[in-house]
Amino acid sequence: MKHIVGRVVAYTVLYCSVIFGIFVLQFTKGQTFSLTLGSMAVTGRQERTEAGETLPLLPLHVVSNGLDLYISEQNPVYAVDESDSVSALRVLAYQFYEAEARFSVHCSDDVVISFFSEKRGEVDSLLVEAVLPEGIKRVLLPWKITQNAGIERADGKIFVRSGKKQYTFTGSFGFDTDGENTAAQLEGPHLVLAKTQPIASYKTYLPLEELDITTIPSMVQASAESYTAALNTFSSAVIHAGTQALSAKQITEKTLTAYIAEMGQRGKFAGAMEAAPAQTLARNVRTYLSNPFYNNIQETHVGLAADDTKKRELYAALITDNSLEIFEQDGLIPFLTDRGSRRSIEGLFRLIGKLDAAQLNARQAAGVLAVWLDCTHYYPEQKALFEDLLPLCEKKITESLLLINEGLYLSNNGTYIDSTASLTSAQILMRYGAVQSSVWQSVARMLITSLLRYSGESAGLPIGFTITGSKSTQLEITADDSGMLDAGTLYPLLKPDNSWYPHAQSLALQAEAGIWAWTCAQNIEVLENTSKTLVLRIRFPEGQSHYLTLHGIRSFYRIEMYGIPFRSDARFEMYNSSGYAYNAGSKILYLKMRHKSEYETIRLSLGSAPQDAASVRPAPSASGSNTNAGAAPSTVPTASDQASSKQTPETQGAAAPVSVPQPENSAQPEDAE
Repeated sequence: MKHIVGRVVAYTVLYCSVIFGIFVLQFTKGQTFSLTLGSMAVTGRQERTEAGETLPLLPLHVVSNGLDLYISEQNPVYAVDESDSVSALRVLAYQFYEAEARFSVHCSDDVVISFFSEKRGEVDSLLVEAVLPEGIKRVLLPWKITQNAGIERADGKIFVRSGKKQYTFTGSFGFDTDGENTAAQLEGPHLVLAKTQPIASYKTYLPLEELDITTIPSMVQASAESYTAALNTFSSAVIHAGTQALSAKQITEKTLTAYIAEMGQRGKFAGAMEAAPAQTLARNVRTYLSNPFYNNIQETHVGLAADDTKKRELYAALITDNSLEIFEQDGLIPFLTDRGSRRSIEGLFRLIGKLDAAQLNARQAAGVLAVWLDCTHYYPEQKALFEDLLPLCEKKITESLLLINEGLYLSNNGTYIDSTASLTSAQILMRYGAVQSSVWQSVARMLITSLLRYSGESAGLPIGFTITGSKSTQLEITADDSGMLDAGTLYPLLKPDNSWYPHAQSLALQAEAGIWAWTCAQNIEVLENTSKTLVLRIRFPEGQSHYLTLHGIRSFYRIEMYGIPFRSDARFEMYNSSGYAYNAGSKILYLKMRHKSEYETIRLSLGSAPQDAASVRPAPSASGSNTNAGAAPSTVPTASDQASSKQTPETQGAAAPVSVPQPENSAQPEDAE
């Protein structure tokens, strides 16, 4: 009996020794390391091979203020591909970037997860960022709460209580997920990092009655990465919306224009024009909006002239009435400079000189900043007008910012968010932040990313949102379902700097006030502007055609493209080559540019032809083409010019102001007033 008992004891000891040995080997293999970066502590193990390589071992823990983000053999990082297949990733390497205070985990399939620790004032932040390759939509990282911390719920929010402080989450940490979400199907909570939202944060919660904008740069939605990801998602949605609408033959001009502009920016302009030729929209449906792509510029220019007339009348009335609504108008200074009058410009500056900033709403305050930005170039002598206004406008905008559900919004009255006004203001703040404090660029990015969370695959957005609740409890927003901003309407609000989108380009600063272009060219540069010569260089892809109208062009007797003189022809838009028509009455030059190279030059010989050249009569082209190498056009306006003048009337009497710095020998348009 003693023998049997002894054997049992011996086997028990043996088995326990084996298990303990395995345990010891498992958790002592390799070298343990520990890093402390601010409030973030990283612990893990790694071993060095005989070849001198360092191999990562698991588990790995990244702990910050009660939150433990970890990776183990039993709880790996999961990746979800485009087909929604889930696979576990292997950890390949650890990397510490001392200069950036960043710790990165390199995984299989080229996935990299990085951890950052930041401290701004009283706010400790842990940032987690994923770099995902093509083919992977998102990754899932397990997390848990440390033993000395706990989960709390208050005011509809979820917090972690660690010590005496509360910490809040920004990003998808696995709360309130439905059964279709991959994270919900796994044991324990998982942080989801997606291409559309590659960054998440965990930070100190400070209930604030007033927003401190200096904290905004630390917020995930304000980062350049989140902004770029949101804008890329929107741009892809525009392509998708355009493709679907083209397939269904139900596309609008605005959506079509946005589609072509986005394809152009992606280097696919030729493909866009092949997918959407001129007949995509009936000729009587197309307006000046799409005419830089599709021709018919002489006929459709009537609509642009009519809209300009309405704007001039509206702006003049608002300025006369001292209405602050004038600051809600886009591109005010360039418009008044090129298409307005001296009286309107002077009236605007008088209004600014006696402006009571306290009466401005947030959108109008942003508009004042836009006027200042443009005046620094067009009217630098008016700088003193804005010295006291700028900080007051900043204060008004700051007071109108609201943090709601981890998003940032701009509201004029605290009860409603106008999507168009918010996006327009955000673009102004983006420009303002580039020359003032970069904080405003962070504000602008977060305003845009916050709204784009409500844009779906159709790239649509509610016209506005209603605000409920209060700052002392909990603010919420509800979409205004009375209308939607579609992809075509949203595109110029979100991507105003895409030169592929038809736009007015002022040439006042390069040449003289009153000269501007309606174009989709990548750039128009004035190389020479004198009393006798105007030389323009225009950028557009080689082999492609576009159409533009140049306004404020003085009479000329000779035009050269490709270094060759061209003759005016009313039918120039029909030919598969460059050509033009000129309306002397309205000083508009209509051009079709077919680029033999990326940069093409247009040379205008202004005024009347020299005496010896005036007697030379150009021979008619036998082919009927609008080109005639070596022959200058007649100095007398042709019938086609006169017809063009009748087709495209433009209000006379609205000349550009004369206070814009002018080059020597330039001829300014006369002011009708």
